[in-house]
Amino acid sequence: ARSCGGVTTTGAVKTRLPVNMDAIRRGLVEVTIPGRFQIVPGKPQWILDVAHNLQAAHAFADNLAKLPASPHTWAVFSMLNDKDMTGVARALSPHIDTWLVAPVDTPRSASAEQLIQALREGGVCGDIKPFGNIREAVRFACNNAGENDRIAAFGSFYTVADAMFELGLSIT
Repeated sequence: ARSCGGVTTTGAVKTRLPVNMDAIRRGLVEVTIPGRFQIVPGKPQWILDVAHNLQAAHAFADNLAKLPASPHTWAVFSMLNDKDMTGVARALSPHIDTWLVAPVDTPRSASAEQLIQALREGGVCGDIKPFGNIREAVRFACNNAGENDRIAAFGSFYTVADAMFELGLSIT
């Protein structure tokens, strides 16, 4: 338990909630956060990760590298225009064969053109296809990926939320 001014976090929780320490420990071990390397069962396999900065992109790339090989990996990708799009592209480029890029529905979104430029600056060699929005990119991936392929949707909370909506997945 982390100490904050002489009081441990779990101690503070214990005084306010009638929950025993075993239940708190079990909850911390078993917690899952939607959109953080969330693997969606099925074929093709979907992987959702909000990876929206360089550190998260490296962690996502490491996790992808640990998965069994797939014939083709697709990316449904968008980021906000104030993020390190080039760095994220560089970190994930070795793991992605085809990039499906689209803006997300927020004024801070990068345009498809900005995303394409960032991918090129990041050294992406794979195919890059622009779309009007994430839902179109998700539908394209669903219609074109082979059953043993992998589709990774990442780059922002907006990207993952739109992909989850299009796939009929609960966000909570």
